[in-house]
Amino acid sequence: MSSAPAPSGASRPEGRTDAEVVVVSRGVGLTALQSRAITTSSQKFERSFVESYAKMYPVKLIHLGGHARSSRTKVGNIEVHQSNFPWFMWNVLAAPTRRGVIFVTGYDPRIIVQCLLLKLVGYRPYAFIYDTHLLATSKFRPIKRWLANTYFALGFSLATRLNGWIVLNDRFVTSSRLKVRYIKIPVGVEDELSPPQDSKADEQRCRVFMVAGTLNEDNGTGLLLTAFQSIRRPDVELHIYGYGPLTDLVCSAAEKDRRIKYHGAIPNAQIIAAQRRVACLVHLRDPKAVTSQYAFPSKLVEYLVSGTPVLSNIFPGIEGLDQYIIPIKDFDEESVSGRMLDFLEDRIAVPDSGLTFERLKEQQSWSRISRDITQFVRG
Repeated sequence: MSSAPAPSGASRPEGRTDAEVVVVSRGVGLTALQSRAITTSSQKFERSFVESYAKMYPVKLIHLGGHARSSRTKVGNIEVHQSNFPWFMWNVLAAPTRRGVIFVTGYDPRIIVQCLLLKLVGYRPYAFIYDTHLLATSKFRPIKRWLANTYFALGFSLATRLNGWIVLNDRFVTSSRLKVRYIKIPVGVEDELSPPQDSKADEQRCRVFMVAGTLNEDNGTGLLLTAFQSIRRPDVELHIYGYGPLTDLVCSAAEKDRRIKYHGAIPNAQIIAAQRRVACLVHLRDPKAVTSQYAFPSKLVEYLVSGTPVLSNIFPGIEGLDQYIIPIKDFDEESVSGRMLDFLEDRIAVPDSGLTFERLKEQQSWSRISRDITQFVRG
């Protein structure tokens, strides 16, 4: 396999020197790059990868959310193209540079088939696979669910013919009998992220718990509300950010209990700032849920590098991160409320937030991940 391209001004690897890096994304386009308006974990992941890779190589980003194939804009070392979903192949073939590497996300058959056609003419396609369709299709009626699962199973099978996979949970590989070349990477930490400040929290901050993300049962939203309401202390608050199927339940709880503050869905940058202002972050995942089996623990990593203590239960895919959390024994009301009280009354040891930040940034920085991916692509 020929080597990955190198940026101008840097030492180039042997092999092709003018090939391109193409990233095909549904969630990240010009707006996400320029305004930093990120609201989902997948958007944050894809943007971070594009920006990190662009520090090493020129990147062509094809955003499958635009309306004009000819639209293109330059953002630093990133050339942004707009294309209608799911067709991106013509944007790739229109490039004057030599055949290079293509990164796509997921295993939608329409995307994968285009990758395989491009492979026939010299491109090297790779797929980021970090999420599963099973959660979405589980809500469909039986016939529609069968059709959807068959559709994505086809894409999953076709994706094994790509040059390789990049996964965050190797269950995608080990749970099937499919043979595929892959690399497992951790959830990335921004290289520019500043360390948490050591400052004594004021009295109000010491009483505030916070949770952010999709508001649903798998993420323990209902469980957290019930557990918090069982704590009778009037001086404690629970701040909730995000949206989802249980948004109405959260709004109703906030109306009945003034200690519960619902802030809605706001940009990720504001979420990160809020995380550093509270006493404790709460991270719950139903260990029996499909989403936990194929865990993409981006929110947990985001919490851990904030410098704020994190209460979390153990779930499949937490893999090594449990040493940095305040563990909740079980996914039930008694365990959650009991641990919250333990924290409020200083009955538990809290991991060193500064040390957690240093270790995660060293081991999981995006610059390090990008280098590992480059080595994987080189073969």
